[in-house]
Amino acid sequence: MLRSAALALGAITLLSARDAAAQFTGIATNGSAAVLDGGSTLQLTPNLGSQAGSAFFTTPLALDAGTAFTAGFRVSLQGTPTQADGIALVLQSDPRGTAALGAGGGAIGYSSSGAITPSVALTLQTYFNNDLAIGTNGQIGNIASTQMGNLGSRSSNIFDVVLSYGGGVLTATAINAVDAAESYTVSGNVNLASVLGPQAYVGFTGGTGANAADQRILSYGFSVTQATVPEPATVALLGVGLVGMAGIAARRRRA
Repeated sequence: MLRSAALALGAITLLSARDAAAQFTGIATNGSAAVLDGGSTLQLTPNLGSQAGSAFFTTPLALDAGTAFTAGFRVSLQGTPTQADGIALVLQSDPRGTAALGAGGGAIGYSSSGAITPSVALTLQTYFNNDLAIGTNGQIGNIASTQMGNLGSRSSNIFDVVLSYGGGVLTATAINAVDAAESYTVSGNVNLASVLGPQAYVGFTGGTGANAADQRILSYGFSVTQATVPEPATVALLGVGLVGMAGIAARRRRA
């Protein structure tokens, strides 16, 4: 059973896929990625080998020295007997724009051939490294990483991931949605505006190799504060993903 305890996300409310009926509108998908269930679920890879997928919201995020944000998402990773390879949340200003896509396998749609760069990514790998990591410019974990359990040996992994950024520091915590005692935190120094420039696209990537997994983003939320007033289009960055601005708790529903 998924946990029902509240998870603080700053000024956002994380909706379940069942509640947010069209949270993945205004998003461009590439490779194996697909929007399912009327826009409520983002599938990055089906449970097939040698897949690579990415999806980016089409309205970019404005960046400057004062940029700060809080974000959260629920990720479901399902596959047997050994699942692989993982997913990434990516902020990028790659010349390909919303069409950016890296290689499959351990590159998880972010790295290797076709690496997404310039970029900053939070990666969750379930096979080679079993880690939660922060990387830049198509690299995985070059900023910071922390080991997780042997995720690849499980048939099911569902994690709630919370990120915060401000003052040049990115911190993320992944909490097992079934067993809250299992949690992992990674933090690293990275200046988004310096790496990415004045704006970046926000989205997700995923990949599989010889082993596979059905990898989905079930819900997300994103709240941005900036030193300068952003353009109206930037305020609408993630459409209905900017929900519950007065709330501070993540609502849980059974996936």
